[in-house]
Amino acid sequence: MTDREKYIQSMKQLIQLWEDNPDFDVYSRGATTFCSFPKSKEAFIEQCKVMGGFEKKWDDDYLQAVKTFPGGIRLHVFRDRKEFCTRVVRKVEVPATEEKFCEAVTIPARAAHTKEEVSWECPEDLSLIGEARND
Repeated sequence: MTDREKYIQSMKQLIQLWEDNPDFDVYSRGATTFCSFPKSKEAFIEQCKVMGGFEKKWDDDYLQAVKTFPGGIRLHVFRDRKEFCTRVVRKVEVPATEEKFCEAVTIPARAAHTKEEVSWECPEDLSLIGEARND
């Protein structure tokens, strides 16, 4: 099968997904990337079920379910990460530093201070959004 035929097959599969699921809002991000932003956590989970196989991805703001069709077209379904994970903020003490001289550059001294480090505690269990698999 040629790349062109794979792309056409992917478009047909994506269109069929939309036709079968009228509540599935999808926005184009170019010729090969499409995105959906469901209005609730429940709608996100439902869209994941409808997609069948997908890959789970996390970033600083979102949980994504990404389905890659055979011709390279990708469908990304986004939901706010805070709905699935717990944001953890930890205060870290940063010690003072002295001024340093390195040939032509002076690195200024820095007073001791406290900074916040943010991390996320997320469940590894995919049952939240269905079973992730690559179909």
